[in-house]
Amino acid sequence: MVLLAAGAFALVRLEVIGGPSPEERAATVNDAITQRMTTTLEQMPATGHAGHGATDAKGTTVCGVRVYGYEPKDAKTADDVDTVYGFHMCAVAEPKGTWDFATKFVAPLIMKFDTTPPTMQMVEATETVSYRDRIFQVLPAEYQQQALTSALEPAAMAELRRRFDAAVASA
Repeated sequence: MVLLAAGAFALVRLEVIGGPSPEERAATVNDAITQRMTTTLEQMPATGHAGHGATDAKGTTVCGVRVYGYEPKDAKTADDVDTVYGFHMCAVAEPKGTWDFATKFVAPLIMKFDTTPPTMQMVEATETVSYRDRIFQVLPAEYQQQALTSALEPAAMAELRRRFDAAVASA
């Protein structure tokens, strides 16, 4: 009887209420966007990585990202997302390389998925505009504090380091 009641509740939740809660749906969209951003960044050659400028590093680029938010805010799937605001940290895993001396690319960014291929704008200082001021110029107000105070989550950083070490070992 308990099993029947639990099954009926699940059916009602999925069919009548409409599936996952808004929080569950947002987490699923966020996870899918994180994966899509990571893949997009890792497919770029280190020699011209995402607006950071040229580097002579040769190896596998591994990346970690943190999503601040996206548009449209009510997207039900990652495919519905046009623009993502977030942070990325990528490192080039060269043969016999070490994390401490690896070429790294780090910055808040805006990634546009409504273009083919996706386009990116990095938040970078210029000769006349400081990094802080550039954050205020480029990112929406709701994400500026995150860009000033946060990087990768500890779990994402640990995964990035693990993937970097694996890429070096297989180089």
